[in-house]
Amino acid sequence: MSMEKIVQQIIEQHQELFGTQPAVSKINAGFTNTIFSVADKFILKICHDAGNEEEFAVEIDFYLRNKEKPYMLELLAYSTDKTKSPFYYTVIEKANAPSLYDIWHTFTEEQREEVVCKICNIMKDFHKHKGKSLNWGEYIKGYYEEHLAVLIKQKQLTEDEILLVREAMEKFGFYLKSNDFVLIHNDMHFDNIFYKDGNLKLIDFESSRFNPVDKELEIIYYMAEMPWKHASEENEKFVKAEDYTTLIHYFKKHYPEMFDVPYLEKRIAIYHLRDALDQYGRFTKANELHERIIKLSRFIGKE
Repeated sequence: MSMEKIVQQIIEQHQELFGTQPAVSKINAGFTNTIFSVADKFILKICHDAGNEEEFAVEIDFYLRNKEKPYMLELLAYSTDKTKSPFYYTVIEKANAPSLYDIWHTFTEEQREEVVCKICNIMKDFHKHKGKSLNWGEYIKGYYEEHLAVLIKQKQLTEDEILLVREAMEKFGFYLKSNDFVLIHNDMHFDNIFYKDGNLKLIDFESSRFNPVDKELEIIYYMAEMPWKHASEENEKFVKAEDYTTLIHYFKKHYPEMFDVPYLEKRIAIYHLRDALDQYGRFTKANELHERIIKLSRFIGKE
């Protein structure tokens, strides 16, 4: 069945929301889902990848658990039983507001700090939810083993480079000690935050997890270092590195507890190295990823 027919099938199932012949347009966003604007009032998100269904269900659960929060958009309909559609899907209200990537370059530094303060208050709210702790170092190492195995099979790393990564992995148990696990969004880049009249709305909770609080900083450090990394194609032209130089300072000022973690710089490097290994396995011609793997591995392994 074509995606067009699937969308029509879902619309027919929810005529009380959409009406009979709503305007439908595909949105150029989302890496593992197909997203549509319907009647310019709703966002229809379809999980076309069966491998992403578990995370898609996590997002639905996040919406249901936090539906009264002012920073949440309303979840209007969803399905995970594949009776109304061959795929999982959600329908949420459309933000009808620009993302922070759309407008960050227009803000004064005073406005930027004000927005970061609001983001910090939102994070503090869902960070109040506590989860069961686990051996964080071993857990992260498991992901490394998967990504490294792919690169070894592809012969993307030399023997010396593989050894360098493994030497970094031996440090995980020391650097990644953690007792408190809290609910984190885990993808708090500016394409997932909408701004209108001083109010913020969040989307994309598929990656939300109970993790150590500093894991939330992985994406924030990425925005400060490489702000274009998570921007949509439409927004890349607005993204300038100089507009993000104060980002970490503002987050540290308004949420210092998130930074109060031993060996924070090493931990952030470990999170970024895992991402680089994963990305390099999928984009093997990206030389900058290869260089980043070596640089991060050396930093982590260095005493």
